[in-house]
Amino acid sequence: MEKEKQKIYIVGLYTDRSSYGIIQDAGEDGDIIGYAMIKDGNMGSIIASHYSSGFSWLKRDMGLIGSCKHDIYKKLFGDNYELVFGGTFKSEKELDDWCGLMFGEKEVTTNVD
Repeated sequence: MEKEKQKIYIVGLYTDRSSYGIIQDAGEDGDIIGYAMIKDGNMGSIIASHYSSGFSWLKRDMGLIGSCKHDIYKKLFGDNYELVFGGTFKSEKELDDWCGLMFGEKEVTTNVD
């Protein structure tokens, strides 16, 4: 029986480049921090991140399109992973709420070197 693939959730949090504050009316063209997250027990862990200049770049920078970050994913999981787009968020609260639904906890650990 084949082992179930590790799901890596790619999410984005819109930011304000000058102050790193949250933009309440953020749109697809705003700066965004991408996170690659996995379920780690009863919580989420961030295994990679990247600051991108927009949503279209986030998809490329985090590996949804192309090969960026796949070296990190392969180092951790070999070829046994799949990328899942989890959404974009305009505030840390929205992201925390999503983490609570996906991982059962609002606490997220960072495993990024």
